[in-house]
Amino acid sequence: MSGRDNRSGRRKTWVEQGSNLFSKPAVSTEPQTVTDIWLEDASDKHAVANGCLVIPELGQYACDWIEKHCYLTEGRWSGKRFKLIDWQRKLIMRLFSWVRWDEDLQTIVRRFRKCFCAVPKKNGKSPLCAALS
Repeated sequence: MSGRDNRSGRRKTWVEQGSNLFSKPAVSTEPQTVTDIWLEDASDKHAVANGCLVIPELGQYACDWIEKHCYLTEGRWSGKRFKLIDWQRKLIMRLFSWVRWDEDLQTIVRRFRKCFCAVPKKNGKSPLCAALS
C-alpha cells in the first residue's frame, strides 16, 4: 500500500508540473496601437520606423465603396454587386490603410503605389483590378 501511495504521489507531482509546463503564456497587458496590430513582417516594422502608420478607416472606406458602387459584368454573376472575399478585403485594407506624411506635398500619401497580385485563375482578380482602377 505504501508503494501505491508513493506512485500516486509521484503522479500527482508530475501532473502538477505538467500543468505548469503546458499552461498558456501570460498575455501582455501593454496597450497596442492599431499599427502594431497590422504588423505582419519585417518590412512593416521598417515602414513604421520610417514614419508610416495604419489608418484602418481609409481601407474600410475603400472596401465599402467597392461593395456599394461596383457591379460584376461577366458570367453568371453579371449585374450583381461586387462582394469582396477575404483575400480581396485583406489586400485592399493593406493597400489603402498604410499611409505616411509627405513633407514636400504637405499631405498624407499611401505607402504602396504598386501591387503585384499572384492568385490562381477564377478567383476574382480582373473584377478587383477593375474596381480599383
